[in-house]
Amino acid sequence: MSLKSALIFPRFLSNCCLHYHLIRCFSAYPRFDFSRIVEPDDAIDEFRNMLRMHPLPSVIDFTKLLSSVVKMQQFTLALHMFDKMLQRNAPVDHYTLSVTSYSSLMDGYCKMGRIDEVCLSFSMIRANGLERDVVSYSIMLEAIFGDGRCEEGLKLFKEMEALQVYLDTATYGILLHGLCNARRIDEALSMLYTMENKGCLPDVVIYTILISALCEEGRIGEAKNLMVQMVIKGCLPDSVTYNIYVQALLKRNKMDDVILVLKEMTARGGCTLGATTFTMLIEPLRREGKDSVLFDLVKKLLPKKL
Repeated sequence: MSLKSALIFPRFLSNCCLHYHLIRCFSAYPRFDFSRIVEPDDAIDEFRNMLRMHPLPSVIDFTKLLSSVVKMQQFTLALHMFDKMLQRNAPVDHYTLSVTSYSSLMDGYCKMGRIDEVCLSFSMIRANGLERDVVSYSIMLEAIFGDGRCEEGLKLFKEMEALQVYLDTATYGILLHGLCNARRIDEALSMLYTMENKGCLPDVVIYTILISALCEEGRIGEAKNLMVQMVIKGCLPDSVTYNIYVQALLKRNKMDDVILVLKEMTARGGCTLGATTFTMLIEPLRREGKDSVLFDLVKKLLPKKL
């Protein structure tokens, strides 16, 4: 996608219906039924038909088509279509720009791994006199940390704090995940207490990120203590949390601890064993036999699909 497209695309998608002339209401232009577009090929066929028309359909019609494509998460196709519109000199540069438009574009680029374009879109928010919000910052953080640029991510986070951008649990989750991936677990743990002190209560996702990182580093005792701590604070582990912890115990042949955790999962209800955990339990099950406590617990915790 060209630089011109990257700069103009958000303008095009944002609120164009409020800014385009209403001549369509009483004109002889063909009307389109975009509700029938359910596959990318449907959108491509419709787009080609529209490009063959003279004069071209209105920008409103092109926008509706692109919206359908974006809803299918076909971001590359949407950007390709937009490039084609620019080549046909469609009037796509006179529309109200919004942070939401940029954030949508950034999210699409981020999902495609196009980090440079995420950064460009993020910089254009401020360049156009707009204020970045927690959504745009969070997407930028996810892109930077996902690219392994931990220091840049921390710098951006400090900028958010300095500008008093509201930090929600999702934003902290991105930060903690980035720190843990960089094996900076102690900083991540410190950030957990920071968010609590600021009144942002960690949820099960936050705790699970940290517990997983601790288990990967072999810090099983700390992972156990964090699980106890989260329960005390009213946040119960879910199946994902338990499976991560059980797998870490199995890797270290701590079968007594495994039994205790499985009992806790059974007593709590609603928890199941994942396929990976079950695979790791096959050998202990064979060793313990069908009359064992382990066999009985695993049987109760298996989902129907297993």
